[in-house]
Amino acid sequence: EGSVASNVEGRRTVGPLQGFGKMWQKTYTARLEGASTSPAQVVEAWRTRFPELSGFGERGFRVPSSGLVPGAVALLGDLSGVMVLYSDDESFTYMTPEGHPFSGWITFSAHKDEDGTTVARAHLLIRANDPLYELMMPLGLHRLEDRTWQRTLRNVAAYFGATGEVETRVVCVDPK
Repeated sequence: EGSVASNVEGRRTVGPLQGFGKMWQKTYTARLEGASTSPAQVVEAWRTRFPELSGFGERGFRVPSSGLVPGAVALLGDLSGVMVLYSDDESFTYMTPEGHPFSGWITFSAHKDEDGTTVARAHLLIRANDPLYELMMPLGLHRLEDRTWQRTLRNVAAYFGATGEVETRVVCVDPK
């Protein structure tokens, strides 16, 4: 309550079509081996405990008092934020504002695989928000983004007492 980030207030949200340079689809998954939890329970925990599970912490990711519901804006530190675009029992999606390093969508979801194991997934469709960020992508911004979501998936698995590695899949869907 009362927190405002200058890179969020008055800024439009921007999807991957409004960005600059290559468009990337990144998918991070973790099979929650040994956990007896439903996809809806995973998403509810993720939504209500996002600062903790993402590793951003309460100061790094500030959730509005209304929670992570469609239209809500959560602040990332003092520099940026995300708007909740969509939310249901088994997924929720963030969209980034102008000024964020990326233009895009991040969807967090869970489902049962063919073996009946719950799988948690973070799925990104992003591109750089401007030419400077596009230059920074191969210089470390990609690795930082990958580590962030791999850590998040490991934390989600650990929260449910599960074992399992994080699988990362990265595809350049638009090289222009």
